[in-house]
Amino acid sequence: DADLVVRGPRGGFDEALFVRFAHDPEVAVASPAVEVEARLAGRADTLRVIGLDLFRAAAIQPGLVAASGDRLDMLRPDAIFLSAAALSTLGIARDDSLALQVGLGEVRVRVAGQLAGAADERIAAMDIAGAQALFERLGRLTRIDLRLRPGVDPQRFIERHAAAMPAGVAIDRPEASLQATESVSRSYRVNLNVLALVALFT
Repeated sequence: DADLVVRGPRGGFDEALFVRFAHDPEVAVASPAVEVEARLAGRADTLRVIGLDLFRAAAIQPGLVAASGDRLDMLRPDAIFLSAAALSTLGIARDDSLALQVGLGEVRVRVAGQLAGAADERIAAMDIAGAQALFERLGRLTRIDLRLRPGVDPQRFIERHAAAMPAGVAIDRPEASLQATESVSRSYRVNLNVLALVALFT
């Protein structure tokens, strides 16, 4: 639901950039995020974990706000909220612990509830400060979602900020990011099909 998305490289970018957008008079809400593909301890797969300022995220991404009996869980660094798909495929329930591999060690977090939306996606959300500390990303962000004030032209906003973006950081409309992802996915599928045909021919 964001109007624009500031997205950086996998290693992230300095969170000072968030302050610039949060104080921009044309921005109604700026929501910082840290996205990590976390390896599940003892498993071969990963889980996409998104660290959020859950109060800011509620204004832009309500589907990533958790349904929890204890509102303070949204601020606890050891609490994580899973989508319905993640709860189902991982076979865990509320108040179970989830083991994540961080570096060479293992860290356990408590499943504090279920995300309100994103039912079909296997993702998890937690407090952004907890995610930064847990995954050794202190002072780093990977994304900032922006909701602009009424009447602000998104394209002019992009042009005004594009030149000042740090190396590897871009600002764009969410649909442009989705199209880029779909293009990469489509190319990957085409390559697989070509390799399969070559194998059959051989």
